[in-house]
Order: sequence, then structure tokens, then C-alpha cells
Amino acid sequence: MTFPNQTLETIFANYYNELENISVSIGYTDYFRQFAKDMDLEKLFAGYFKRYLEQIPAQACDKVNENFYRTTFYELCTRYLSKNFVLNIESNYPSGRSDLEFLGKYHTEYKNLKWVVEFKHFSKKEAKKEGIYNLTEARTKEVGQVSVYAADILRQFPDYNITKYVIYTISCETFRFFKL
Repeated sequence: MTFPNQTLETIFANYYNELENISVSIGYTDYFRQFAKDMDLEKLFAGYFKRYLEQIPAQACDKVNENFYRTTFYELCTRYLSKNFVLNIESNYPSGRSDLEFLGKYHTEYKNLKWVVEFKHFSKKEAKKEGIYNLTEARTKEVGQVSVYAADILRQFPDYNITKYVIYTISCETFRFFKL
């Protein structure tokens, strides 16, 4: 089950944050300021994971899924990065839909830089069974998935410099991040 559009995703994220008294302003600025300097998406996601998820009630962690991570991370990124980036969730391509994309705006130093992110979520039990805790590189399936999206993008926009990522989330416990 997914949200029908980005407006509803943002409304959901805002509603959830308000309902659970989750701060989306205090403590994030430094993470986003650092990202603007070093473009290290892994550090940015780690900051989101630590700062945002520490506010989530334990009982809610049993219910989170891939869409939760994608939506809440997207909402924070649009809040702090929209001056320099266009962000999209589930962009449609001939090969499928990408989970999350960042595109540097044409009038910024990030022009033609594009990040394509594939999310996969696992419960603790599933992660153990699938060996996610011990991965040293992204699995072939997810690498293939994000690679075909990048190929679709490059056919239409050959000047883009694309960086691909796979993020595995495990309950609210931890994550595995791979830059391809």
C-alpha cells in the first residue's frame, strides 16, 4: 500500500510527527548543513536515523515499513534541502519506480547531480534470516533495481551525474547503507 501522491505523503508525515510529538526542527540543522558541504548521504541518513527514530515510541517500531522510512526521510529532506534540490518519491520509469531521488537544481552548484536511492525494510527476524546484518555490499537484486532506474534516467538526461544507493532498514534498530 502506498500513498497516491507526494502531497498526501507530506500530510501523513506532518500528521504523524504532530500526533507523536516528534520534533522535526531541533537538532537537524547541523546534519543538513554538513550534507551541503560534503554531500555524504550516508552521514545524513545516519543523522536522520539517530535523531528522528530516537523519538519514535517502541510500540510504533513494530509497525514501521519501507514507506515509513522513505516518507519521513523525504519530508525532512524537502524541509531542509529544497532550496538546492528537487526531491521525488516513486518516480516512474519504463523499468519501474524509484524509491527516492535528489536532483540538484539548475542554478546551484549541484546542477546535474542526481542521487537515486532504493530502500528495503526488514523486521529483525527477516534481517537475520536474509543475512542483512552481515552484508558487506548491497545484494544483487537491489543493485540491479537501482541500476535500471539510473539507465532509464541517463537515456533521457545523458548529462546527469548519477550516484546510486541502497539502504536496508532493520526495524527501528539499525540500517545498512551502500553507495554503489
